[in-house]
Amino acid sequence: MHCTEDLNMKIVSSMEKCFLDDELSKKTVLKSISGLKNEEISFQIIYKFNGDINHTPLAILKVAGELKDHISIQQVVSVPSNMPINYQSYDDDYIRTKPGLFPELITPLHYNGKVNLMGGSLGSLWVDVKLTNDIAAGEYETVFILASEDGRTLGESKILIEVIDAILPETDMYHTEWFYADCLAEYYNVDVFSDRHFEIIKNYIKTAVDNKINVIMMPVFTPALDTYIGGERLTCQLVKISRDGNRYNFDFSLMHRWIDICLECGVKYFEIPPFFSQWGAKNTPKIMAFENGNYRQIFGWETDALSDEYRTFLKLFVPALLNELVSRGIDKRTVFHISDEPDLDDFDRYSQTTSIIKQLLKDYIMIDAVWDLKIYESGVLSTPVISISEVDRFIEAGADNYWVYYCGGHNKKVSNRFFSMPSYRTRILGVQLYHYNAKGFLHWGYNFWHNRYSYDIINPFLETSGEYFAPSGDTHIVYPAQDGTPYASVRLKLLRDAFQDVAALELCERVCGREFVSSLLEEEMGCNFSFTEYPQGSQYIENLRERVNHAIAKEISNCK
Repeated sequence: MHCTEDLNMKIVSSMEKCFLDDELSKKTVLKSISGLKNEEISFQIIYKFNGDINHTPLAILKVAGELKDHISIQQVVSVPSNMPINYQSYDDDYIRTKPGLFPELITPLHYNGKVNLMGGSLGSLWVDVKLTNDIAAGEYETVFILASEDGRTLGESKILIEVIDAILPETDMYHTEWFYADCLAEYYNVDVFSDRHFEIIKNYIKTAVDNKINVIMMPVFTPALDTYIGGERLTCQLVKISRDGNRYNFDFSLMHRWIDICLECGVKYFEIPPFFSQWGAKNTPKIMAFENGNYRQIFGWETDALSDEYRTFLKLFVPALLNELVSRGIDKRTVFHISDEPDLDDFDRYSQTTSIIKQLLKDYIMIDAVWDLKIYESGVLSTPVISISEVDRFIEAGADNYWVYYCGGHNKKVSNRFFSMPSYRTRILGVQLYHYNAKGFLHWGYNFWHNRYSYDIINPFLETSGEYFAPSGDTHIVYPAQDGTPYASVRLKLLRDAFQDVAALELCERVCGREFVSSLLEEEMGCNFSFTEYPQGSQYIENLRERVNHAIAKEISNCK
């Protein structure tokens, strides 16, 4: 590390959250990092300008080393949080609990790629390194230099990047972050499913896939999610419906366009929104149709979920939908929902609605988020998406074909993605999912840019808690750039790394055996391990990945 009187600079882990008022000297230097081919690894360059803040210079960023063409560098921007925690329920493992600015948003560098030295605040650059398959295995010293505009070196830091001679596979584990096409249309003020809307949708799907989200929700009808009773979301219905009495005609052309985009972007799995309303399956989603020359709502809050009229519709719609999915070869890669987060008080209603759909989708995967063990024990839902706080109880009851979810209500002991949590607490999820053989992970907010129950549209850069809906970080992990592309967040990158960890552990199991991987996990733990107990600190994950990477390299080398 080379610094001058005007600038201090060092390279640190991607799991350091670097606040504007942090002390650079207290951050641990990251000297080396390894990764598999086909993996994207990250770290940060942090810096502190000590000169005249009234004449804060711009710095020219230079990269030296054989990997420089594989490196992208962006700025970490702090955004406001007026609700960093749930003040009625939290634990000791938070970084900060008071409202303020949190390092979160990742944006391109301004000033034609120069670095603003921040006028005395701690600055952070996010570095991504794409380890493509064509890079030869080995160690690569990479140097980062911040120089004044007259060429004088202000600061210099280097890191040793090791490329492991193995290719990171794609995991089969499902990962969905609910995708809201309506929020995109509203924010960018474009017509729903216009050419421009589809361009924006494609940009957001591509970013999701690039960051290891492999399931995309497909709004065949407007999702009945997070909407107040009697309210409605902007209509985003891919299937065009015409009705004449009890006869229906379905036009799936827009849905096929959506599928084309998903497949082009590399989406592996598809997700159909719930067939019934959230929290109890009492009503139906909003469904629009052409009838007698008018385009109007034919089902919604006023329609009982068990009505004969809606049953008739489902008996025609679901087989027609399934036929289209079969024609595209994605039916077995599609999961279906009944009603999100049913309560035990609504069990009879949930059981009846599930029975309706089961008759129509006998051999297909049906999932829903549940937290009550009795719903699982009833056998009504074969693939539960279990509240992360309750997984241990479900496992004790014999659950083995399950997904996991968390949301704003999961504040104590468990992994989550709030601004205020240390980064390792977000990334540890991958190790947990692998260790317990979970089949997937679900979160409800990829780009939910509404307030609670979708009363209003919000500014996601300012209302990071959805207007006191949930702790900042729960409602969205991407932000809208002006050009119709998404800005990533630090937390999106952490979740990407969590699922790369899953893939690396799976590869290690493939070449070294499950018992060997389990022994590595246990040796590094130093504590009991579950969804509520895990090592606190980033060192566990960093050490584990280094050992996993080198175990893979050794085994593959021995086989050559």
